[in-house]
Amino acid sequence: MHALEDIIYSVIDVLEEARSGLRKNPDTVLFGLDASLDSIALITFITGVEEQTRATTGKTIRIVTPETLAMDPSPFQTLGSLAAYLDKQLQDGRAAQS
Repeated sequence: MHALEDIIYSVIDVLEEARSGLRKNPDTVLFGLDASLDSIALITFITGVEEQTRATTGKTIRIVTPETLAMDPSPFQTLGSLAAYLDKQLQDGRAAQS
C-alpha cells in the first residue's frame, strides 16, 4: 500500500467537495506560512486521513501525538511527508488493529 494514493488522495477528493484548496501533489504544503489549509481545515483533513486509514487498512493510527508534533522535520509539512510518515507507521506495525 502507498498512503499517498490509497489514503491521502481519497480524503482530498472528499474535501474538494468543500473546496479545501488542496492539490494532489506530494509537494503540497500543509503546515506553515505557505500552507494550503487553515487550522480548522487542517484538523478536518487529519481526521479524514485517520478515518480513511482505518477504513482502508483496518488499523487505527493517531497522527497528531506529542511525538509527531515534536518531530523535525515535521510529518505535517507536505502531503508527501505525511504519506511517508503514514507508510512507516503502517509498515512498522505501530498502528493498532481496529
